[in-house]
Amino acid sequence: MIFSPSMNISVVIPLFNKANSILPAINSVLSQTFKPKELIVVNDGSSDGSEILVEKVENPIVKLIHQANQGVSVARNVGISEAKGDWIAFLDADDLWMPDFLESIAKLHAQFPEAEVLATAYEFLYANGTKSNISLNKLPFEGDSGYLTNYFHVAASSHPPICSSAVAVKKSSMDHVNGFPVGLKSGEDLITWAKLFLDFQVAYSRKVGALYIHQPANSGISFSREQKHDPVGESLLSLKEKVKDPEKIKGLDLYIGRWLKSKSMILLEIGENRLARKKILEAFSFSDEKLKLMALLFISLFPVKISKFILKK
Repeated sequence: MIFSPSMNISVVIPLFNKANSILPAINSVLSQTFKPKELIVVNDGSSDGSEILVEKVENPIVKLIHQANQGVSVARNVGISEAKGDWIAFLDADDLWMPDFLESIAKLHAQFPEAEVLATAYEFLYANGTKSNISLNKLPFEGDSGYLTNYFHVAASSHPPICSSAVAVKKSSMDHVNGFPVGLKSGEDLITWAKLFLDFQVAYSRKVGALYIHQPANSGISFSREQKHDPVGESLLSLKEKVKDPEKIKGLDLYIGRWLKSKSMILLEIGENRLARKKILEAFSFSDEKLKLMALLFISLFPVKISKFILKK
């Protein structure tokens, strides 16, 4: 397939204390079969020497920006504002691109020129070297690629179809949604993808474009730092006010229900049964997984030690 050689892509990597993984991440960008215009690494106040490693990379397209620690959203937003390309591709400092990821993005752009969000599937890579595919249910197209017209439906029944290390977005579109929300400790990218889907077309490829390196810090307990406050859930709820399409409303409801159910499970894992019950009851208004919610509600009524034991089974 002929793809657009004139597609200008700036790559943005937010960096905070990733000395063990930043160079492999950078090398996965520099070894792309379709070369980016620039690679912007935003050092978010690292204290482990990560930025020193980046400074030693001898490649003219690599640009290093320093800022005091302000979080991943600010780092990404700074990278976007500094980018010279028409498109922004994101990569986390502990993930990797397949060698032809940007080529896949360029092909998607050529095949689906109306799309302003271009994304591919990704794989999980575990510490022991094993990989696992993400589940992708309810994709609205046959074949390897197509327009992702039902993002919320897919996201509510699968792994997140869009990963922050396997997506490219038109810079003007990122500006339109005001980049990534600041101040969140997790889930900030989910809000951004949701906003983009509501206003722009998304093209998607089933082909694996990135490896999401599974870290213990990426799962379970650490994912629920905001225990009593749920800014992601609140932001998703606020999006309903601007949705007019009945199918998108239905999909967003299912997605909100899925988020609330996942949040309740994490709260159960950390022994916050009362808060978990609140999330479960809230999820009933949105989710079609009523039986699973009933089971979680039942588990939440047990003492913490017993509920944790049941969840592990």
